[in-house]
Amino acid sequence: MNQQLSFDLMFTILHVVSAKTAGKPKTDKLDQFSYHYRNHDFESQSKLKMQSLIIRKPPNYYRVSEGDFYTGDYYKVDKRIDSVEYAPDVFAHLRELDNISTNELKNKLGPDVAENIARIKKAGEGMGKSGSFFFSCYDDSLLIKTMPEDDFTAFMKLLPHYFEHVNTYRKSLLARIYGIYQVKLEGMNPVFLILMGSVKQIGDQYVKRVYDLKGSTVKREVFHVNDEGKKEADGEDYFKATDILKDLNLKKLMEKEIILKFDKADQNAILAEMFRSVTLLNMHNLMDYSLLFCVSYNPKYVSLHPEKFHRVNGRYVLKTEHVEHNLKEA
Repeated sequence: MNQQLSFDLMFTILHVVSAKTAGKPKTDKLDQFSYHYRNHDFESQSKLKMQSLIIRKPPNYYRVSEGDFYTGDYYKVDKRIDSVEYAPDVFAHLRELDNISTNELKNKLGPDVAENIARIKKAGEGMGKSGSFFFSCYDDSLLIKTMPEDDFTAFMKLLPHYFEHVNTYRKSLLARIYGIYQVKLEGMNPVFLILMGSVKQIGDQYVKRVYDLKGSTVKREVFHVNDEGKKEADGEDYFKATDILKDLNLKKLMEKEIILKFDKADQNAILAEMFRSVTLLNMHNLMDYSLLFCVSYNPKYVSLHPEKFHRVNGRYVLKTEHVEHNLKEA
């Protein structure tokens, strides 16, 4: 896919999701969901056709660099556009559960939001031949990504049970899904999209480590590669806070530092949520899932004891850790 088509698709997708998302919860009493939603609600579709699309340049966006995609004060998608939003009332209900309004979608995902421009450019440039992409809004609270048609079909079969599960178990560990869409530009294959909430419930500036856990030790370690191209088994201190590590990395960390300090009640609650989530996925023969485990500093503690922390590349780091890391680099 050439870059022009990539940006056409990016702007169209963000416009459809942020400005054209329809649907309303069918009841103000969200806890009475089972009395209001029937099979046709999960099978319903909201369709939209546009002959072209014009996106205004944000008024507070002045940077014009090489490869800037605006023509004057606007960006135009000069193609026929067909889009579908699936189960709009159902997903409106799920967004309402987490207090996400349509205005919030516009303000955070809009293609005319200045803070999103750099991310739109990066996502458009990284789009492959298939049109697959990943876009996270400027504050990382919402993301949109493409999904294969097989995944779309599997999720739509799961949706009624997922809907009931998330409504019933408000502390479920399952990722929050806020919308499913299809977008088709003239002359291109349709693209399926999923709108999700961030799986991390804390700002990146507080994150120390992130682990993708499957409960397995087979090929479940990320190695640090040194300047000579060799893997180092003990490279924990050289990973970035945003690097996704795995089960064996966590096991090695726990040999040095006690980080899992849950009381019995919390242990039981977490295990119960995991069991319920796994049971639901197992019902639909879904196996390729994992638990995202984030180790972070407590924001309240950071605000009470700012003298104990440095800011390194926008992230908080304990001063003792910062010193140790610099000594190892030296």
